Amino acid sequence: MKLGSFHLSYCTNVHPGESWNELFSNLQSYLLAVRDRLAPGERFAAGIWLPEPAISSLAETEQLDFFIDFLKRENLYVIGVNAFPYGNFHAPPVTESVYLPDWTDRRRVDYSNRTAGILSRILMETDAQQGNLSTVPGAFKKSITRADQVETMARHFLDHAARLFTLYQQTGRSISLAIEPEPCCFLETTDEVINFFRVHLISSSGRKYFREQTGVAESEAEAVILRHLGICFDVCHLAVQFEDPTESLDKLEAAGIRIDRIQLSSAVDIEIEGDLDDNLERLRPFNEHVYLHQVVESSRLGGSDTVLRRFPDLPEALQALSQEGGFLHPRKWRIHFHLPLFLSETDEWGTTQNQVIDILESLQHKPRCRHLEVETYTWNVLPPELQTEDRVSDITRELEWVIGQMERIDEEKTESGRGTR
Repeated sequence: MKLGSFHLSYCTNVHPGESWNELFSNLQSYLLAVRDRLAPGERFAAGIWLPEPAISSLAETEQLDFFIDFLKRENLYVIGVNAFPYGNFHAPPVTESVYLPDWTDRRRVDYSNRTAGILSRILMETDAQQGNLSTVPGAFKKSITRADQVETMARHFLDHAARLFTLYQQTGRSISLAIEPEPCCFLETTDEVINFFRVHLISSSGRKYFREQTGVAESEAEAVILRHLGICFDVCHLAVQFEDPTESLDKLEAAGIRIDRIQLSSAVDIEIEGDLDDNLERLRPFNEHVYLHQVVESSRLGGSDTVLRRFPDLPEALQALSQEGGFLHPRKWRIHFHLPLFLSETDEWGTTQNQVIDILESLQHKPRCRHLEVETYTWNVLPPELQTEDRVSDITRELEWVIGQMERIDEEKTESGRGTR
């Protein structure tokens, strides 16, 4: 939906399914119901997820024509597609397999190319000019052990950018691949993203390779690459890294890297200290085994400087904690476990909701990205006291929270402007 100059959607990867028939049924059952509660009769954004099995069906002309007619009839529009999970995102265990095939594998390029072709057709038929595909941050970090793997990833990213450039020439629709940094992945921090772009994508070797694939003059190659390769900025992921999200946006902008989509999501924020068993009990509700829940620990043990320690999944972090035993020294954990946006804290743990609010406030003053997406896909594995059976109400409540925050920030901005006159 339009929210001032912003587009607000929720990602339909929250709904289980893998085939196109299942995904389309979810759109009919949930997306339309959320729209009718939030913005009846208004044009509404559809944040669709298209795994590989659905792509094969939707690529058929009749199926795609039917879907486009559905979008027009229901007054829906698509600005972004989630092309991150390649297959079933809800069949346990997902964990590290969510990154496969990664960008060292040609199958990821082919899948992204086909998804882009479908999005390009949707944009043309619905009279939209721009769109984006979110994707994995290269690969899971521990699977990248050689320099040639990094070079392969870079070339595959550039191959896909070349395909997006061809689509742009053919259709006039600009699509960007939105790479989504995530803890414990090849691209996890803002600095790693910037370095990868500089060294591998827009370097002289990257520009030369792109020119060979497209015929674009090397003097223009950097601008074209940066038009078609950008970032999906997940606030939860950056918060888990203990990065200031607004500073991260500043650094990416200064490096010329576009922000194609901002995913509004919140992580677990919890203080660890004191009795071991008490801490293990507080953490127990998050130790589920469907998704990967990376942990970053911040402490000052042994000195005044903050030290970050990373764990690829919560069980490994809990094991390290248990090995300490006894009385635990103070530290803070942030856990990659998407929590409902409207939840600020409980008696046992907090959330990184404030980072989401900071981003929304920053965007009202400097709108560096127009596409906002809510992505809480963990409803089925939340602690029992947070689970409900009404997914439409859950999603609606999150979107209403975002709308309420944007309205509050806009009102405060207006009042502040009046006060300076």
